[in-house]
Amino acid sequence: MADFETSVRYLKGVGEQRAHLLEKIGVRILFDLVYYFPRRYEDRKKITPVAETVPGQPATICATVLTSGSKSGWRGKQIFTAALSDDTGLIYATFFNQGYLKDVLVPGCRVLLSGRPSIYQGEKSMIHPVFEVLKEGTGRPTEAGRIVALYRPPEGLSQRAFHLIMLSALRELGSEVKEVVPFAERQRLNLGNLRHALKNIHFPVSETDLRKAREYLIFEEFFLLAAALRKRRLDSRGVAGGPGPEGPAGGDPAAFISDFQALLSFPLTESQRRALAEIGADLGKGYPMHRLLTGEVGSGKTLVAAGAIFRTVRSGGQAALLAPTEILAEQHFMTLQRLFARAGWEVGLLVNGLEAAEKARVAEKLAAGEIPVVVGTHGLLSERLKFRRLALAVIDEEHKFGVNQREELGEKGREVNLLLMSATPIPRTLALTLYGDIEVSSLSPRVSRRVATYLFNRLEREAAYRLFDRYIRSGQTGYLVASRLKDGEDSFGAEHIYRDALGLYPHWKPALLHGRLPLAEKRRVVEGFRSGEFQVLVATSVIEVGIDLPEASILLIDDAERFGLSQLHQMRGRIGRQAQEALCLVIGDSGAPESFERLQLFAQTAEGEELAAEDLVLRGEGEIMGERQHGLPPLRIADLRRDLELLNTARDVAFRLLDGDPGLTGQPQLRERLARQGLWEG
Repeated sequence: MADFETSVRYLKGVGEQRAHLLEKIGVRILFDLVYYFPRRYEDRKKITPVAETVPGQPATICATVLTSGSKSGWRGKQIFTAALSDDTGLIYATFFNQGYLKDVLVPGCRVLLSGRPSIYQGEKSMIHPVFEVLKEGTGRPTEAGRIVALYRPPEGLSQRAFHLIMLSALRELGSEVKEVVPFAERQRLNLGNLRHALKNIHFPVSETDLRKAREYLIFEEFFLLAAALRKRRLDSRGVAGGPGPEGPAGGDPAAFISDFQALLSFPLTESQRRALAEIGADLGKGYPMHRLLTGEVGSGKTLVAAGAIFRTVRSGGQAALLAPTEILAEQHFMTLQRLFARAGWEVGLLVNGLEAAEKARVAEKLAAGEIPVVVGTHGLLSERLKFRRLALAVIDEEHKFGVNQREELGEKGREVNLLLMSATPIPRTLALTLYGDIEVSSLSPRVSRRVATYLFNRLEREAAYRLFDRYIRSGQTGYLVASRLKDGEDSFGAEHIYRDALGLYPHWKPALLHGRLPLAEKRRVVEGFRSGEFQVLVATSVIEVGIDLPEASILLIDDAERFGLSQLHQMRGRIGRQAQEALCLVIGDSGAPESFERLQLFAQTAEGEELAAEDLVLRGEGEIMGERQHGLPPLRIADLRRDLELLNTARDVAFRLLDGDPGLTGQPQLRERLARQGLWEG
């Protein structure tokens, strides 16, 4: 008997040459092979009489070979043909350059054939059908007469050969398959067992067995993912010396909220108060906070972050807010500067566009502890930048940063609390798993936005611009977004559109904004737009984050197919922020059906979570997860959207198990599997 660690080269029918082929698809040991799941299935159980087969329609027949033989064809190609018959008719099976079949498909043998019949010279035939010779005592066939798994085998290995190798692997493993899901949980959830699941995912006996196999393996995959995430979270909580109840963040978790409210000229919303209470509770625990704050554009995430900063600084710590762009950093800087001026605190800014002397001044004061709050871009990650006591790191639009980058900022202090913010809509149940090592707070929109979205194809571009012009002439302000700065082969860039606007629509009072502008020019443009000097902002996707001009009520996005659904939703969130009626015009390429269908979905869907769920289907979980959960394996069989119920069940089981036994001393096989997949240390 073999086990999961056995090399595939020792399997019957493999050897060194085929082992090299399998290695090209990531299959080195038996574990890799049996967890290399089929891409789809074909149901070949139903036997169709020859007389009832339809040309072009897949069919499986059971027939007896009457005659067989080879002949030379065009350019010396060997053609092997077998004539087969059942009680209803005659059919020919034809194979090219398969001369060895003369010793396989011999007259008198019974055969299962699966393929698409055709008519050739007036007779029914199948070209290169899948076949299985039926012999007494050989068990069920592997490729015909059953539900057949179809794979992506490596080049040089046929489906049939791959099936036989897989069958050999399952036989070799036998009872050496080790369970990782505890027996009590499998029994409670009626999951079955791993041995049955692996057998039936590759060679299903029935639709029911296949469904049960998929259910088990999807649960197992989510269970391992959730266990790894819980381990990560428990490890972070196990850090000694974190900001406990008597430390800088101690005291009543909610006591600071009323003091923070006193700094504001408007009341906090219920969801903002709830999020601040959750953050306050985190900051009073004996381990660093790891919390994700989600909410639609305009829900007030920055205000909640300011509340967390307020609590941290008032307790003697420093706070840093990291933003992906200078425009967003400037926006946060101005907001926090106005707010904390009332408390007498200085807020520093560190972005590339600042003069060297100002950067040096801010850095020096941060190191001395004289500046309690700093806002910046990637410069905050510089090794040269030091803090006296960094206690809170806030990362906005966190999906634009890698996991390593957020860890770099956290390493600039001792047990730094971490608050991530994201306006990219994430279904809450999905967020709880993707961010399994992080607690989640969600904000509700402060106002109900009324934004109508209309989709135009490229041939209707002129009509879209006329409608945009009509709104601007009526006194509205808005954005015109291009997918790039410079012209492309088939699209205009923002610079081109801006020049056209100056010539054709001077009454727009347009301004150009993009990421390459010097900081001083960005400031001038944003302030000019805010003051009414400019009525239209022609921009790249830089407006996606950091532009907070509540009066804007119209948005036109050109070449919209070049943006993702989340990006489009973010940009649409920049208009109608005062509950006024707003209009979003989207121009896309109807000649690219898949892209245009995605834009139709965007135009028809207003809710961020619903759009995010559809985006997950379109892009797949691999891209959604990305580097957000650095080091986690890609999903092999589970689907984050389709299998949410199993995901939540597996998460509950894993969290309960790890919370009761953090070292998994009672679950050595689970610990071993996690270690094999690089998800367990220690």
